[in-house]
Amino acid sequence: RDVRCIDLNRNNQTVLDTFCDPATRPNEEQSCGFGPCATGWRKGPWSKCSRTCQTGYQRRLVECIQMGLVVPDSECGISLRPKSERFCNGHIHCFPCKDDYPKFCPRIMGTPDCMKEEYRKACCWSCGND
Repeated sequence: RDVRCIDLNRNNQTVLDTFCDPATRPNEEQSCGFGPCATGWRKGPWSKCSRTCQTGYQRRLVECIQMGLVVPDSECGISLRPKSERFCNGHIHCFPCKDDYPKFCPRIMGTPDCMKEEYRKACCWSCGND
């Protein structure tokens, strides 16, 4: 806050600081009492990438905080809001997807067996994994 010396006899007109008692000068900053006074963005940790290879995405919680409470984003300035989503793992290429058992794998295509981990890996192409 802006602290000024004023003359009460002259309609609260601002005067030089030398006309006021320095011992009675209030602080320019003060505690709010319940925690940080400032409003700001609180960012949570990034989630695990949605894909282990090729481009996936990550998300995180971003909240506007004022005096320790969540308030509408407009209170923090939406143009300053940190990103809550980002791309990840675009630099990691997936292994080539192929069927290890070309005679067996086409027979389980579209069946519940493709949901089993061992078949998904062995019959990558037939079970639609990349």
